[in-house]
Amino acid sequence: MGTLGDTFKEVIVSTMPIAAIVMFLQLFLLKPSLEDFGLFLGCVILVLIGFTIFLYGVDWGINAVGESVGTEISRRKSRL
Repeated sequence: MGTLGDTFKEVIVSTMPIAAIVMFLQLFLLKPSLEDFGLFLGCVILVLIGFTIFLYGVDWGINAVGESVGTEISRRKSRL
């Protein structure tokens, strides 16, 4: 299981390209006010935090269960 920082780096790498494209389109096509642009950046930050917490929880909870099940299946030499 990785650390919270590692999970945050993964989220940034996977989310920022989409955010950059939307930001580019918003800046050059919609010409938002400074308030709207600030709201967009705030929402991007909240999405990054939310995805990080969610994926860290998945890694912490579900992957541990999967490893236990996999170990038990291999220990019993099951043909599943």
